[in-house]
Amino acid sequence: MIEVHLARSLGCIADSDASCLDPAEQARHRAFHRACDAADFLAGRRLVRERLGRVHGLAPAQVPLEIDPQGRPGCPLDESPQFSISHAGGFVAVAWNAPGRGPVGVDIQPLDTPMDAALEPHYLTLFERQQMPSGPEAARARERLHYFVLKEAILKCHGTGFRVTPESITLQSKDKRQWICTDGTARGLHATLHLLPSSTTRQPLLTAVACSSAHSTTGVTFHVL
Repeated sequence: MIEVHLARSLGCIADSDASCLDPAEQARHRAFHRACDAADFLAGRRLVRERLGRVHGLAPAQVPLEIDPQGRPGCPLDESPQFSISHAGGFVAVAWNAPGRGPVGVDIQPLDTPMDAALEPHYLTLFERQQMPSGPEAARARERLHYFVLKEAILKCHGTGFRVTPESITLQSKDKRQWICTDGTARGLHATLHLLPSSTTRQPLLTAVACSSAHSTTGVTFHVL
């Protein structure tokens, strides 16, 4: 079972206490030029450290986090759950996958995120562009956002993020909710789309959750903190 924890970045860190971060994280936190980016980073790391601290019986600041060669954070302790962090629109999301069930990827974006048509060749394959609806531009813009969120989640699960160009992988779906990567370096990874309504998160948030083909993303549970 995959769980996704969502929280407002500023609400999660009302006291702006960065003492749970390790020295490298504190330096990164101080380096952000925009307060909102610093808040997003701190909120994500705090959610991760607090949960892993409960799992391992450690204070959040004592939890060892490592960054792999692809830039993905993880915890080297035995029986640690896999996790992925995303933030957008003042929210931070952390997706969790149980130990032994492989990596997970998550991406969130506000539903009103603008997606210009000129960007299509930069993250959609020819096949995907041919699948785009032929109706009003608003419908095409929504579909572009779907692809963007899905591809970021899948590539984060793959471990590369957008260091692999999104137009180099192809996604297909039968029902527009469950998607699978059918071509490219992340082939076989799959993802689901979820729309969290404004009644839950104060603004509609589109969320994609990805994992390996050996496990399912259909049973994702959301917790708004």
